[in-house]
Amino acid sequence: MASQTQTLDTWSYRELVDEAIGLLPSAAPEWTNHNAADPGITLLELLAYFTEILIFQTGQLTDADRLGFLRLMRGEYDVPELGGEALEAALAAAVLQQRTPERAVTAQDFELLSCRADKRVGRAICRPQVNFAESSAMARMARRVGHVSVALLPAEGVAETEMPEILRVVSAFLDERRILTTRVHVTAARISSFTIRVQISAVSGVPGESAVQAGRRALLRFLDPVRGGVDGKGWPMGRAVFISDLYRVLTSQPEIRHAQREVEVPSGRELEELVPDNGELDRLQRNPRGELISYAMEPDELPGDVTILLTESPSAAGTPGRSVL
Repeated sequence: MASQTQTLDTWSYRELVDEAIGLLPSAAPEWTNHNAADPGITLLELLAYFTEILIFQTGQLTDADRLGFLRLMRGEYDVPELGGEALEAALAAAVLQQRTPERAVTAQDFELLSCRADKRVGRAICRPQVNFAESSAMARMARRVGHVSVALLPAEGVAETEMPEILRVVSAFLDERRILTTRVHVTAARISSFTIRVQISAVSGVPGESAVQAGRRALLRFLDPVRGGVDGKGWPMGRAVFISDLYRVLTSQPEIRHAQREVEVPSGRELEELVPDNGELDRLQRNPRGELISYAMEPDELPGDVTILLTESPSAAGTPGRSVL
């Protein structure tokens, strides 16, 4: 028997042609010749003819036809005999499964499949035509046609010692789904560590230590490689850490009234806000006046292991502030 689960509009050939011609003034205003002799009108009539046939044929599909279509979508021929609502539900599930990425083609495909391969992956970042497995930064960023690199970050609570196993699992998962000529490199994301030191003033009535802890949490959240950044979707790979961003994050906290450079006691010298942990001073970017503006990242790096030193401003009595790690 024919399926009764869907009622299609009973458009006739003439109605389809009239509807198409009626849409021409808005869809193609430069098309003004709507006579039957126009080749474009002939094409519309041909499309209307086949549309009418397909509408009729679709309404004649039997449960056996739909079951055959289900088996075709699943790629399985031992699907049990189904009918009615059970068949409709199975077809809907099969359609959704078809929309699930199973092949790694685009960068987004690689990222989605990497996260699906292992629940211990917190974030995956794909970059085409590079090889993150190279030892030097210049080699990692050199253009490599046919190469794709995926950098992984562990999910919260996943130990660093688990990363080698995660890399093996994801690499094997992607290898089964890549294009034949694509060479995939799965690596752990490269992390750059540095120290932030800023002096803050708490809002009146707020304990200084509470303001310090609020500022520290805000900075850690902002710099989080998995959930940080301006949009909360993870720090953009290779993006520099700007001084202006740090002050914006700190002063947006309701507990903090003011933020400024830390002042060294007793010399009174102002200390710069960013300090590379590995001594790479060339990462510090400055304006023409020599003022520090940002901490530079390599194109394949993310912030991590950040040390945050927030100091309370000295009180009116002149007692030194406290540094909280």
